[in-house]
Amino acid sequence: MPSVDKLSAYLAKDPANPELACQLCDALIETGQSARAETVIAALPADVAALAGVQFRAARLDLLAGRYVEAEARLQPLAERHAAPALDHDIAFAQLCQQNLDGAALTLAAARQRHGDNAEFAVLAARIALMRADYAAADMALASALAFAPQHPTALGLSALCALDAGDTPRATEQASTCLELFPDQHEALLTSGALALYVQDDVTAAAHFERALGKV
Repeated sequence: MPSVDKLSAYLAKDPANPELACQLCDALIETGQSARAETVIAALPADVAALAGVQFRAARLDLLAGRYVEAEARLQPLAERHAAPALDHDIAFAQLCQQNLDGAALTLAAARQRHGDNAEFAVLAARIALMRADYAAADMALASALAFAPQHPTALGLSALCALDAGDTPRATEQASTCLELFPDQHEALLTSGALALYVQDDVTAAAHFERALGKV
């Protein structure tokens, strides 16, 4: 994919091009520039902003900003018109973030039946199980995710967090360490390592992990 600067220049010359707008939004989201991506969408003509690809990016930005109700409201009409695993996944994720665990589980089950299983669906199933404190189900879902993608960052990090929540400190320590060796910025692994440091009253290490998890370093 071209750089953010190049995509910005291309879009400036062709400001109603939905493909360029979507590529630029993707690049901005990937580089942590969500606020700038929002301005890209806001500047588009209304007919372009209403296109499915643009609305999908707008919903992703809603999710990143914690606007879960708005994200679900954007995604539901898209999913009714377009059969895509990413749409169903994000609807279920938005429902999960609203603490609608039953709704998220039903959406996910329908998505798996419609599209088949994949690593992202399995990770989402693990998140739902963790919210229900069903650690055995979460472990099974994470094992499935890692079977699809053995170095899936979120699955590895959630495995550490699941072990921590289940009270298996040695396993949590090992899995968090393994994950962070591969992915030093993985959110759940950093949270796990921070909590483990607090347990042994290592406040400096804990603060470093939590700050990194929150993107402050």
